[in-house]
Amino acid sequence: MLFLKKKGENIVITKTEQIKAAIMKNDYKKAISMLAKIRKLGKYTEDILNADMAYKHRNFCIQIGKDPDILIDKGIIAIKTKYNMI
Repeated sequence: MLFLKKKGENIVITKTEQIKAAIMKNDYKKAISMLAKIRKLGKYTEDILNADMAYKHRNFCIQIGKDPDILIDKGIIAIKTKYNMI
């Protein structure tokens, strides 16, 4: 949770709100990175974790015969679907 102060009051920004804000800003790398740290992603787990790996270890993906751009695209679709932002 992120706490912001606004003229004597605390505003709480949850991880979910931070992730949605990143998606809205098209900052998919940040959104995927934040989501990759969460273990309860349901049916989107594989696509999100693969996208995170592709962002962080692009050359490794190529070495094992996977196209990092496709992995990232699948991850973006997964996070948009998960948060109903398609």
